Amino acid sequence: MSVNLALSFESSELMKQIVNVTSTNLKLTQEHERLVLHTSKQEEEKLNMSQTIKYLVDSNAWREDEERRLSEMNSFLNDELFEVKGKNAELLEVNDGLQREIKNLNAQITDLHEQNQNLSSTVMKERQEAAGTNLPPGTG
Repeated sequence: MSVNLALSFESSELMKQIVNVTSTNLKLTQEHERLVLHTSKQEEEKLNMSQTIKYLVDSNAWREDEERRLSEMNSFLNDELFEVKGKNAELLEVNDGLQREIKNLNAQITDLHEQNQNLSSTVMKERQEAAGTNLPPGTG
């Protein structure tokens, strides 16, 4: 039963990791959107065309680097999520197997209790019969 609890606990921990990875991915997306908005506002504030062009070139390079970094992070998080889902699926399979084993053991226990009751009844009858046959004639 403790193995089942440990597996359930590990499954819970893996689900928490999935939530954390998803939350991190959302935060990175929101940060990217915020950065894009910030870049757009700065572009509007530039009056000098040459400064604006230079800024756009620099900003574009930075944004590409940021997009590349976010893409790499997203890929990493997707890989992690895939691994976590795989581990979770394995744990669910193990858990299902253990549940089946517990069910089988419970059925065996029930059968053994029934056999024990039947044997107890048989022993009682045999003792009663033995006690009845050992009585002096006329008393039984």
